Amino acid sequence: LTDDDSLDGAALSTEIASFVITVGDANRDRRAPVVRLTAPSSKTRTVDASFDIAGTVADDSSLSSLEVKVNGRSLKLDGPLAFTPGQAMPWSVTGAKAENGPNRVEVIAIDGMGHRTRVVKTVNHWNERPELAGVYQAWMKPEGTPANEKTGLVTVNLTARGAFSGTVVHLGRPSHFRGVLDNEGRARFYTSRTAIADEADGLPLYPQYKKFVSGDTGTIAPVGILRFAVTDPTAAARTHTVLAGENLYRIALRYDVTMGAIALANHISNVANIHAGQVLTIPVQGETGLTGTFDGPPDTNGAAGTRLAAFQGHRAPHGKTNPVPDAFLNRQSRGKLVKGVYNVVFGAKDQTPALDSAKYPRGDGFAVLSLGTTGTLSLRGQLADGTKFMTGALLRLNHSAAIHAPLYRAAGSLGGELLFADQPDTDLSATDLLWIAPANARAARHVEGWPNGIRVDLAGTQFTPPASLDFGQGATRTDGGNAEVVLDEGQLTTNLVLPVNVDPVTGKATYPATPVRAAGFSLKLDGRTGQFGGTFIHENGARLKYQGILLNKGKNRGGFGFFLTPRPNGESGGVGLQIPAPPVETN
Repeated sequence: LTDDDSLDGAALSTEIASFVITVGDANRDRRAPVVRLTAPSSKTRTVDASFDIAGTVADDSSLSSLEVKVNGRSLKLDGPLAFTPGQAMPWSVTGAKAENGPNRVEVIAIDGMGHRTRVVKTVNHWNERPELAGVYQAWMKPEGTPANEKTGLVTVNLTARGAFSGTVVHLGRPSHFRGVLDNEGRARFYTSRTAIADEADGLPLYPQYKKFVSGDTGTIAPVGILRFAVTDPTAAARTHTVLAGENLYRIALRYDVTMGAIALANHISNVANIHAGQVLTIPVQGETGLTGTFDGPPDTNGAAGTRLAAFQGHRAPHGKTNPVPDAFLNRQSRGKLVKGVYNVVFGAKDQTPALDSAKYPRGDGFAVLSLGTTGTLSLRGQLADGTKFMTGALLRLNHSAAIHAPLYRAAGSLGGELLFADQPDTDLSATDLLWIAPANARAARHVEGWPNGIRVDLAGTQFTPPASLDFGQGATRTDGGNAEVVLDEGQLTTNLVLPVNVDPVTGKATYPATPVRAAGFSLKLDGRTGQFGGTFIHENGARLKYQGILLNKGKNRGGFGFFLTPRPNGESGGVGLQIPAPPVETN
């Protein structure tokens, strides 16, 4: 009695016990084989990393094959099966490998008439890895041409055993998931309350909200498949001393990491701002913690789908017993630091490839960011097209945060990575946040939208009144004022410069005696928040509103904001609240 070489399961590097033994008249065999599983026993719930499987099989007349599987992979029997009709014949598999979490043991016997018996048992193996436990968060960064369906926010809550639950916000809707990491740290997702998929299967994300239950997708095809892994975030990093003439791009190529990863690890807000002799921390894969991909669904031939996005994110370590550093907090209650409040600006910038400035907002959006001692943050504001938003995030191990705010009824979004770092001009910054807006023929302005995204930079500074109300304007003046509101673009052919006084202690706005206050011009500043707004007369004759917020650090001292021109074909222009430029000397 030998295994059938034609059915040895070579593609899986396993062997299936396949044979045909007939005794008597096989045509009279109307009973399926009887399979007993003795190991793991009926009382066994957990197994070691290597465990044995054993049992018996019996049939009245003939036996065609006996197959043993663990997690869908066929295993080779320890030896040939000596078959005697009507008797229970022993079989065994020694040293089966258990994956972390649930393991599905299957024994399938088929007799000569094709009668089939299948016995299934699930046992657990837990590989305790407390160093991985925690909450991870990452922004899905589109690959290739950006699109709204390529981006989102992944949050994973992981236990020391490797069991996880989480949420992915995609197309504006949360999809909840749970699963277990395998031995290599790769995610295996539950497809029902008890069934768990292979790590290669991933998590399908659909174009509309579907409760994540097996079979609950109808005929809707998934947008893509989400997969991720969690690796040891405490792995040792390398260092590199910058040589003369080196730039971050060359260093990133040398170590096969991204420029962004090096910038995050070293709290670099400007990737051009490195110098010879500087010692850089070069992150390794393990430092990232959570890494993942989002791929299009396989084609009809089973070939892998196109890579849509990738993501990576550190653990968020803060909580009641591990509060955020005091340097990130600036508001007190009863003599104790309780939160950090930051004024934030989303700065307009020229696009690459070039885009006509009339096709996207040229003003600056703004928001207020609040950071709690447990590391949770909220961001509330409005973008330079007037769209209001609110989102939240977690402060991660490297003092960064991933944000993703669904916009335009989930047809667009704002997302990217923020970094908290004490820099000469900022306390909080981000480069190239991705802002996606759909085309909308009914919109008052920018009807074509930017469905493939535009980029905006974020600058934020701590706001602590009344000190933050002083942006260098000095005392109020009757001649010319101590500040000016400057409006540009937004269908203006020349900049409008409107003198004003802003009290450096209270923020109250008044108007100088000379020059005469411009018709329709007003300014009101809230000394509690640093937000301001007012009106002016556009050169087209319309009385328009403007709004913005104060920053107060380095080159970012003053106000930033936007105004909107009316339909049809309205645009967004920029607003600045700044100290007057010194007079130009003439001979």
